[in-house]
Amino acid sequence: MVLSYLAVIFVAVVLYFLTNWIKCVMAVWGLPGPPAVPVLGHALLASDNKRLVHMGSNAYLEYGPLVKIWLTFFPTVLVLSPEYLQPILSSSKHTDKSFFYKLLDNFLGTGLVTSNGKDWRSHRRLLQPSFHQGVLEMFLAAFHDGSQRLVNRFKDTSSPVNITRHMNETVLEILNDTVLGVQAGDTTKLRADENSPFRHAKVLVPYRLSHPWLMIGSIYSVTNFARNELSHKKSLFDFTRKVIRDKKEERNKIKDFDKNWDDCAPARMCLLDRMLDISEEHQEFDEDAIIHEVCTFMLAGQESVATALAFLLFLLAKNPDVLTKVRREVEEILGDSKRAPTLVELQDMKYLEQCIKETLRLYPSIPVLGRKLSEDVVMGKHTLPAGCNVLIAPYATHRIPDLYPDPEKFDPDRFLPEKIQERHPYAYIAFSSGPRNCIGYKFAILELKTLVSALVREYDMTVVPGKEDINIAYRITLRAKGGLWLRFTSRAS
Repeated sequence: MVLSYLAVIFVAVVLYFLTNWIKCVMAVWGLPGPPAVPVLGHALLASDNKRLVHMGSNAYLEYGPLVKIWLTFFPTVLVLSPEYLQPILSSSKHTDKSFFYKLLDNFLGTGLVTSNGKDWRSHRRLLQPSFHQGVLEMFLAAFHDGSQRLVNRFKDTSSPVNITRHMNETVLEILNDTVLGVQAGDTTKLRADENSPFRHAKVLVPYRLSHPWLMIGSIYSVTNFARNELSHKKSLFDFTRKVIRDKKEERNKIKDFDKNWDDCAPARMCLLDRMLDISEEHQEFDEDAIIHEVCTFMLAGQESVATALAFLLFLLAKNPDVLTKVRREVEEILGDSKRAPTLVELQDMKYLEQCIKETLRLYPSIPVLGRKLSEDVVMGKHTLPAGCNVLIAPYATHRIPDLYPDPEKFDPDRFLPEKIQERHPYAYIAFSSGPRNCIGYKFAILELKTLVSALVREYDMTVVPGKEDINIAYRITLRAKGGLWLRFTSRAS
């Protein structure tokens, strides 16, 4: 009897998914798209960097606003035009991530990047106040300290420098401070090298997508990749758990000394402090939830900001007139002061912000996003059914010539207020948009402004002959293959 009941449930579940799959296949069948390989579909694209870059630059011109993509047997639609992106990104109904985000679960757990449904909504609601203006102001000292360490990195060198490594290390030090409360120089801090567990996942996910059989959990679990991933996860979670328990012990000592925690809490609180405050009021936000969110913030904030910073510095060096204008703005606002910039001063750096936005238009840190539709969405003559997976590609949307004429040109004036008003509100999606946009985008902008404003006052930056071109590498984050090379010359000399 029990077996019969289970069999009926199994058949019902299979029929449900099969019916949904057929609906999605029928919806995407008539859409244009690149040639696909039988069974594998377009999965091999994930490992073909040259084709990925070409498609990102030309997808709209070759195929139009909706592009058919097959991830093995899964029909997927690449949505490019802002008119079609708006009903997806602006809606609170279409916040669930695509199935391939599950590939990060073994590594990250279920933080804001990977979770869906009520878990995501609950955590987003609880964590959103931690990124309000008053809280962000507390991080400015850490940003400034990081900027001074970054300036000192180039003081005694006249040789060309691959800036990507230095940016990764600097941003990771800042994250250790602002997220974990671990000060720079602490021997327990996480690494920014290629063996860091935070960078490991960025390589594994595209590899699994290009080898579809590895997306099957039972197959993947017996591979060396899975064993290495679990080993990295253990080291990462063990480290984070120790930091959490050390922080709890520190807080308890302060509370024992002064019962009025609000009056004696340190001014330089980290995000972990705020998460522990949340956990005291909301039991569902337990230690495991904190670990997952800490790992999410470290992963999301590390290479994404570091690569944005490296791309920005490289583009400024390639465009000395723009660099001069940025430096003039910074000096007019800060003068000769070496103190940490205030929040108002950073907000007044309008032209630098235009440069940041234009850099992220050309080289968005997250080049591709994925969503799963929760209800039917009409897009012109096509209707995408509930359950359909869609891809959102900032790298490609930002290169639509109708939105950005001469799209490969670096032109910060595209982000003058009057130019922004002329464009569709969903033409720029470097931080995604809508209810599931990047929770830390203001944090990232302030961090970038602090670091760049310190560097441009201290150094002239020039590109290295023979290394003027940027070769893009697709991972979960966009990277520069072979690094980005600059020469720093002290302005004092």
